[in-house]
Amino acid sequence: MVVVTIILALCLVISLAYIYKEKHSTNVVGESEVDTRIAKQEKLARFFLKSHITLGLKEYKDYSQVLEQKFREDREGRRADFDEECKQYSEVERAEIEEFYAKDFMEVSDMKLSLYRSSTLVSLYTFLESSLHKMCLYTQRKNGFAVEVSELRGEGIVRAKTYLEIHGIINSDSLNGVWSNLSSFNKVRNCLVHCNGYVDSYKNKKQIISIVNGSTYLSWDDKGKLVIDKAYLEFITGEVEKYLLEVHRQIFKKNA
Repeated sequence: MVVVTIILALCLVISLAYIYKEKHSTNVVGESEVDTRIAKQEKLARFFLKSHITLGLKEYKDYSQVLEQKFREDREGRRADFDEECKQYSEVERAEIEEFYAKDFMEVSDMKLSLYRSSTLVSLYTFLESSLHKMCLYTQRKNGFAVEVSELRGEGIVRAKTYLEIHGIINSDSLNGVWSNLSSFNKVRNCLVHCNGYVDSYKNKKQIISIVNGSTYLSWDDKGKLVIDKAYLEFITGEVEKYLLEVHRQIFKKNA
């Protein structure tokens, strides 16, 4: 799936370059022929951009499903090992064995699972950011805008949204609810990246505490570290998909 995504991204770049070349070509070619070529390349760009979104997010969903299953099986396996081991021991001995297994069980249940979910969220945010950047790149080359999205200030997803809005490419009214969730996701990602998930180290404690307390799928452990429920991964992946596909739809509707 990674190879497929890379190939689609390369094809998109080639298509965008071709569109730009055709629009600025000085060769003597009939206008209708040029228009036909451009139309074909824009259809390909539309296909590659959408495929980049859908296939990329399918990878995240499949990856999450496989790893969540693995962690569940590991926990169940350790529990079964513990129960089997304890059959031959007294209650006193069992307590000592339980202490040993509890440490091992916690490592699988908490530490490794937390690391996996955190890294998945950070990677998913990068995917969201890069996908929006690709659509801004298409928009710029399609319309011949002089300013690139990278020239605007602000964080990646905010900058991309602003770029598309100021050029009248998208209307965000229908996406306000989703955008609010993605903005919170941005803060969660920042807490993970810059503070390893610890609230006391985050520059805006009140903000992140408010986000976590207002979420059904996020919480804090007894050390003040962010705890991510499996349902949050599923929820935010769905929100990313919803937002990207709607932006894609609006871009190509505007440029039709």
